[in-house]
Amino acid sequence: MKINKTHIFIAAVVFQIAVFAFTICKAKSVVKEAARNGQIYTFETNVYDPRDVMKGRYVQLSFNESTVSIENLDEESKSIKFSSIPVGKKLYAVIKADENGIAHISGLREKIPQDQTFITVKFKYFYQQEEKKVSLDFNFDRFYLQEEHADFIDKVRSSEHPMHLEVYIDGRGNIIQKELYLYDEELGYIPAVEFIKKANNK
Repeated sequence: MKINKTHIFIAAVVFQIAVFAFTICKAKSVVKEAARNGQIYTFETNVYDPRDVMKGRYVQLSFNESTVSIENLDEESKSIKFSSIPVGKKLYAVIKADENGIAHISGLREKIPQDQTFITVKFKYFYQQEEKKVSLDFNFDRFYLQEEHADFIDKVRSSEHPMHLEVYIDGRGNIIQKELYLYDEELGYIPAVEFIKKANNK
């Protein structure tokens, strides 16, 4: 039986549309649930600016919480044998906000936590030094911008203009990025695009 190329093309297009629609619906669901439950968190971050040939321009995010001290984690976390965990293994990071509203990892789990806000991370390294630390990979470490905006952000010094990423987190640890903020001396933390427009109008 001959395969109709037109039918294959149509099927491929329909599949791509279905995947796109599912992604949009899932993102809306995460945002709605997180907003309803007050699970909107802010992470301290720095950026640098690579280019993705297939997807375009983005700033790569480097989170302060990507390396955590075992001493600062809860007691349940201290029972994990981090030295035996393979690189790339999925872990569950329990998230709590401090008095300034900044999100921190308060615990790590090998199984899904119950009745706690968490995100999924990947294990990178275990530093067996005087202060034992764990290095983690976050799966939301790219923030896409227009090319000229990404170029501008790449030149901003985080020491002068600290940066925050605000995210939605649902009850299953799914994350949708809300906004990247930069600190402005006059206005405080404002969205990246507003920061760029203000800087260019000086």
